[in-house]
Amino acid sequence: MESDVHKEGNAPKNMTNNKTFFITNYYGKGRVFSSIAHPDATPGMIWMIPRMVRWTLNLPLKEYKSEVVNPDIFNREILMSVSDLKQESAYYQTFLYGTPEEKIAALDWLQSKHSWSAKRWVQGLLFDADPKVRVRAAQYIADTHYLHYLPDLKAAYNSEKDPQTKEQLKEQLDKLKISEPLFKTKLYQKSSTFAVVNIITNHAINIRHR
Repeated sequence: MESDVHKEGNAPKNMTNNKTFFITNYYGKGRVFSSIAHPDATPGMIWMIPRMVRWTLNLPLKEYKSEVVNPDIFNREILMSVSDLKQESAYYQTFLYGTPEEKIAALDWLQSKHSWSAKRWVQGLLFDADPKVRVRAAQYIADTHYLHYLPDLKAAYNSEKDPQTKEQLKEQLDKLKISEPLFKTKLYQKSSTFAVVNIITNHAINIRHR
């Protein structure tokens, strides 16, 4: 890691700069893969999770589609300032009480900042009263590869009454489905051999094979 992710506020200094992103090791008969970053929540990098699991289980590595392996989605560092964090929090109220135009503008800003908190707020906008907001929320989820909301996007598509909006939702649904096979790989348990994937929110990912 080349810089300190906490530049403002009361966060400790020098927590991340010159620190290791990924650590791999062997432990007994198994393997350990640890990540201090969050490829599981980074568009274009989610493919790393099944790749980590395969390495840990000593299984053959697979190639993934270019739509999934896309490191160019983020080609610059994004650091949230204190003012950015305040703006991020304010947009939660926008989603509750704002106009359609304000909601769409909020989604544009949050996506440009790759907001960590916004992924918990976008789900409900799939069922907003305004069709443009519904489509923009679907695009947000598809662009950021939030597979957790795939069932919600399917539900929004199935319940949509407006033909044009339904077609637009289908486009975003198909885009999100491209990432779905990443997490449908069948890894069969053999005797005492298995992988444990432990995603620690906001901190790290640890995968161990024992």
